[in-house]
Amino acid sequence: MSNGSGSSWTGFGLILLGLIMVTLKVTGWLDWSWWLIFLPFYLPFAVSIGLLLLFLIGGFAVLVVLAIVGLTVGIYEALTEKK
Repeated sequence: MSNGSGSSWTGFGLILLGLIMVTLKVTGWLDWSWWLIFLPFYLPFAVSIGLLLLFLIGGFAVLVVLAIVGLTVGIYEALTEKK
C-alpha cells in the first residue's frame, strides 16, 4: 500500500526544478521569460484553483438540473391533480 509520500516528492521536485531554473536564469544560462522560470512554483496552485472551479461549476450544474427536475415534477403533479 502507498503511504501518500508520492505527492510530497512531486512538490519537492517542483521546488528543486524551480530553484535550478532561477539559478540558471540569474547566471545567464537561460534566456527564458520570467513567467516560464517561475512556472514550477505556481503550477500546483493553478491546478488546485482549476480543480476547485471545476468542482464548483459541476456542483452548480447538478443544482440546476435538480431544480429543473423538481419544477417539472411539481408542474406535472399540479396539472394531474384531481379535484
